[in-house]
Amino acid sequence: DQEIDQGSLNQMTAALNEQLEELVKEQTTEILRKKQELEEQRKKQLETEYDKKLTEIELKAIRAQINPHFIFNCLNSIQLFVMQRDYEYAQKYLSDFSFLIRKTLDFSRRNFISLADEITYLNTYLGLEKMRFENKMEYEIVVDPVIATAELEIPAMLLQPYVENAVKHGMTNAQQPTGKLSIFFNQVAIDMLECIIADNGIGIARSKSLRMLPKHHQSSGMEISQNRAELLNKMYNTEIHIEIIDRSAENESESGTIVKILIPQL
Repeated sequence: DQEIDQGSLNQMTAALNEQLEELVKEQTTEILRKKQELEEQRKKQLETEYDKKLTEIELKAIRAQINPHFIFNCLNSIQLFVMQRDYEYAQKYLSDFSFLIRKTLDFSRRNFISLADEITYLNTYLGLEKMRFENKMEYEIVVDPVIATAELEIPAMLLQPYVENAVKHGMTNAQQPTGKLSIFFNQVAIDMLECIIADNGIGIARSKSLRMLPKHHQSSGMEISQNRAELLNKMYNTEIHIEIIDRSAENESESGTIVKILIPQL
């Protein structure tokens, strides 16, 4: 009987061990499943947070990109053309102005637009500013011939604040009779687009020394563009790089600002 009892005990122990092993296996599987669920939830939560931040920046961009000061100047220019009875010029200006407002609202809702759309947008904006400055301003947009502008995409509402800033400070240099602005789009690698925005204005250092800019000033539009680039970098695991250079820092005889923006192709 004692031997039978020992045998039964061994069987019971073996059965219990099997049950315990099965239970541990089930628990381990459940823990791993819950861990995966939590990771997926965390990922979704992060994506939701990024979407929320992006939406907030987009809403700010609508208000900041075409700011009230620019709109006021445009309306003043239209009024001046009408007073001078230059109705054809006023109509052209008003048509371009309407196009710019519509495109600004459209682009502010999108993450990416084609480079061709961006160039059309910047051309329209700079054309309006040139009319407003009564041709005391020259500008050029130069595109590397190898770039397929209709196929290549860039972040929407990223460049215009830097172009606007170049116009604002590039046209206020008393030492230069004509303000000059150049925008270059270069393919610097297979998957890398470089945009250079250069003006012959008084530059950052001189602006600050003349107290035209606060010591740590950055325009709201430029700040929004910087924030947007940082958020896109996180969302798409990319590296949009923005560098602002004062020309006088490299050569004292030169004046103006250069903005270099590197945009990787996703």
